[in-house]
Amino acid sequence: EQTERRGIAHALTCARPAVPDAMVVILGDTYFWPGDVADPVRRLGSGELDAVLSIRREPDPERIRRECTVRYSDAGRLLAIQEKPAEPWSDLKPCGMYFFSQAIWQAIERTSPSALRGEVEITDSIQTLVDLGRRVGRADSVRWDTNMNVPSDVLRTNLVELRRRGLERWVDARATVAANATLDRAVVGAGAVVGAGVSLTRVVVLEGANVPAGTMANDLLMGPGYTLDAPLPSEDAEFQPKL
Repeated sequence: EQTERRGIAHALTCARPAVPDAMVVILGDTYFWPGDVADPVRRLGSGELDAVLSIRREPDPERIRRECTVRYSDAGRLLAIQEKPAEPWSDLKPCGMYFFSQAIWQAIERTSPSALRGEVEITDSIQTLVDLGRRVGRADSVRWDTNMNVPSDVLRTNLVELRRRGLERWVDARATVAANATLDRAVVGAGAVVGAGVSLTRVVVLEGANVPAGTMANDLLMGPGYTLDAPLPSEDAEFQPKL
């Protein structure tokens, strides 16, 4: 347990006693479809690399600006990494899944808190790892991902997951939905109640929410006692990832 907010790299040190060897770090605010996770584990275990970042190509530069940019050598070794860049160095974007050997501890120990937030950032520790001469590679261990930053991210990822499963709607078995309610690309969470004559299009009803009879809504997150606008862009390339 990290008792105060001091950054992801610091949080890892809280778990250090439980990590006898290598580790996989997955960020809790990242939605992703896993790719080949066995390859980076093998390369780390063989001693070929000291760390491996999950990297994928991102066509939207704004997404990279909101997250992170990287520069790799032709041989596939990390040269530089920067969080929230003004301009991306390429269309490569790290995802929220990292593979670290024991070398990461030395890098974290040598990483100062950032000027931006006063936290020990994992990106800064990865750059320190590179500066120490350690070998940081890349892998296709994530097929698609997005950070859950704003309401539209929550809505988008639920709609993407519906499409991936070939569904028009998903209703938790513990939810109650009136027989004449219309759900078009909608997700209804546990304990939610959707009343008679309700019509929902591109809506996520969160756990415990009550949607009154006759409600008509689209592009919303609906929770217990509140709604959040979550409009989707009319043209969003990210919304159609390869399945």
